Amino acid sequence: MESFFLVAQKYRKQDNTISTLHIPEEFILETEKQIDSEPAITFDTETIQESSSTLPQEAISDKKPQPETNEFTEIDLDTFIENEQQETSPVSSTADKNDPKTQELARAYEELQRRNDEYRRELIVARRVQETFIPSEKDFPKRSELNFGGFYQAMADIGGDLYDVIRIGRNAYGFLIADVSGHGVPAALITALVKVAFRSQLVWGVSPDLACKNVNHELYEIIGEGERYVTAFLAILNLETGILEFTNAGHHPGILLRNGDLLELNSDGRFLGIFPEPVYSKKTIKLEADDSIILYTDGIIEAKSYLDEEYGHDRFHEALMRNYLKEPQELIDAVMSDLDSFTMGAPAHDDRAMLVVRFNGLDSTIAATVEP
Repeated sequence: MESFFLVAQKYRKQDNTISTLHIPEEFILETEKQIDSEPAITFDTETIQESSSTLPQEAISDKKPQPETNEFTEIDLDTFIENEQQETSPVSSTADKNDPKTQELARAYEELQRRNDEYRRELIVARRVQETFIPSEKDFPKRSELNFGGFYQAMADIGGDLYDVIRIGRNAYGFLIADVSGHGVPAALITALVKVAFRSQLVWGVSPDLACKNVNHELYEIIGEGERYVTAFLAILNLETGILEFTNAGHHPGILLRNGDLLELNSDGRFLGIFPEPVYSKKTIKLEADDSIILYTDGIIEAKSYLDEEYGHDRFHEALMRNYLKEPQELIDAVMSDLDSFTMGAPAHDDRAMLVVRFNGLDSTIAATVEP
């Protein structure tokens, strides 16, 4: 029969979490009788010490076995993340880092990142510059005869659309909208040229067709026979007479809203900057009080929904006529809201610009000007 100590050891091997063994009393009495009947055992201390020195440290430890746990400590998690980063890094070992090809790749990546950051900074500066020459509400002229509203949204960081309000002499103003072909930095640079060119040409007494002809000549010398061109619509309003003259240079017609009716303002004319001697014509209309002039670029009417359907002229015209009584900026906001509802958040594929001018009527205190 096995001794009590051997039996207890078996129980511990079966379940190392048992701290107290419940042995039947009959078994204990029987074991004690067996022990009493056996001869006394003497122990050799040196032999025991030698034997115990060869046992594993865990076998002679007084510590109780610890239950295993699956919980991460903060140090464990940091170590795990570090190991994961090393495993996913393209240069995860000292050998890889010292490899000439790997070092060359790392240098190329750093240079690419540096140039990209520099390019992004330049775009930010360019956008700020462009924002300065597209008029906002605070930049519009303060005249009792006129109210203004404007909207500009570039497809990318900077765009190729432009609108402007240019004072001509004491009592006339030019209203310009232009669209440069293409997008991004090249188009934005050309919009700056267009703005400067028109401002230099719009002097007292000039007609819009002559101004377009002269601007075309300047642009053709710079971008002629290239891939870029400009469409524009220019209108000049004389506040002494209420006469509006306008010329269309390959752009969408301007719009006149009068008492809820819509009239397109159009004339014959070709793109700017691509032909050496194009012919431009002008037309004239006398404005009435509460007339509104609307100039816009194709990014509005050609905006598409997720169903690939264009917003189009018809929807645009309907939105204008529904809101014709509103002030210029409120009218623009209503149209843009209608456009956003139609596109349902679909990304824009072109720049968008819109200028609205409300004519409040002539100022009777202004006398006709012979000279500026």
